[in-house]
Amino acid sequence: MRARLFLSRLLPLLLIAAPPAWAQPAAHRGADAPAPASATRFASPLARNLQGGATAATPASARCQELAGMVGQAIAEPDRRNVVVRRMGPDGQLRNELGEYDRRASPEAEYRRLGCRP
Repeated sequence: MRARLFLSRLLPLLLIAAPPAWAQPAAHRGADAPAPASATRFASPLARNLQGGATAATPASARCQELAGMVGQAIAEPDRRNVVVRRMGPDGQLRNELGEYDRRASPEAEYRRLGCRP
């Protein structure tokens, strides 16, 4: 009975004295503080592509020029078709499946990866 009375009087004091976990600074919680809501905003896919592709220093190499030429040629003469590709099926067996082939995709991906600018 005494323990119950003691806890019933002590528990409200403990709850008032200790700040809730969400009110503690991030350093005390051991986690990074979330970014303010004003810092995160919606960006269109086009804007994200432009931001992701733009780098401060761009290598002016012959490889960038070669890739730009390959992409330009693939745009002028598109070669898109379905090709047979061997892939693993859900049961772990190899299967022949139709996959899309785009001659422009791999040079364009490498062009972006290298940080080349048009």
